[in-house]
Amino acid sequence: GTTILASSSTHVTVYCGPADDACKDSIDIRFGTGDSVLECLSNKACIDFGSINVQNSHSFTCSGSCPNSVSNQEFSASPTRSPTSPTKSPTPAPTSNPTAPTKTPTAAPTFSPTK
Repeated sequence: GTTILASSSTHVTVYCGPADDACKDSIDIRFGTGDSVLECLSNKACIDFGSINVQNSHSFTCSGSCPNSVSNQEFSASPTRSPTSPTKSPTPAPTSNPTAPTKTPTAAPTFSPTK
């Protein structure tokens, strides 16, 4: 079978087709570190599919007539693991018309917000 070694690449798209059997007979695709995409462009382009390695990919999607063994491996981009840090210094151009503070605040807050 065919082997595509793209593991040192970033964003990789592999097009299978439009000819039938374009990516069959145990094709082995090793995707890179970025967004990975497999496109099966005809009903029989990806039959008897081999294997893919998306272990280091940022995301993986398959479109078209994807075999279940491939579709089961789809995942979206990794979420942010922690919130971003706040700005360490304030803006150099503050608002020229700030709002005035409340002169007489209430003693008890309301339980339903206003629009």
